[in-house]
Amino acid sequence: MIGGGTRIDDKASVVGSVVGSDSTIGKSTVVSNSFLWEGASIGAGCSVESSILADGVTLLDGTHVERGCLIGEGVTLGPNVTLPAFSRVSRERPADEESDDELVSSREPSKIGANGSGWLWPVDPEQDDPLEELDETGEERELSFETPQNLKYLRIGREHDFTSLA
Repeated sequence: MIGGGTRIDDKASVVGSVVGSDSTIGKSTVVSNSFLWEGASIGAGCSVESSILADGVTLLDGTHVERGCLIGEGVTLGPNVTLPAFSRVSRERPADEESDDELVSSREPSKIGANGSGWLWPVDPEQDDPLEELDETGEERELSFETPQNLKYLRIGREHDFTSLA
């Protein structure tokens, strides 16, 4: 489903996704199985996979958003950065219940881009690293992003068949 006033470049691809009104999707960009709210601006050569981008999100050229990301209202990412799977980025700094000293959020250009504006939320240190290839005994384990924290974010895509919207 594509909202009114949205412009999609002829060489872009939007599959199984919902794109809000007044959004722009640039040349050679691929958006798949995602929700882009109103006023999203996606530059050239970008990709968005199974993620949610809130109102007014801007992805500058060459920005890649991997599976399961949540990007808050008004955030800008890029250019030429890759947001790892299941990342969360907001315009406001994430609150830390314990202490600002222990907060491990980031505004580093290497993570959100040289022209980016937003905060990359910290990963919960109590959660297993979904990319960790060895378990605590040193045995190889199957890689999985389906941690309890991420399962609730995946529910949206599993409850709906978005392929019929394209």
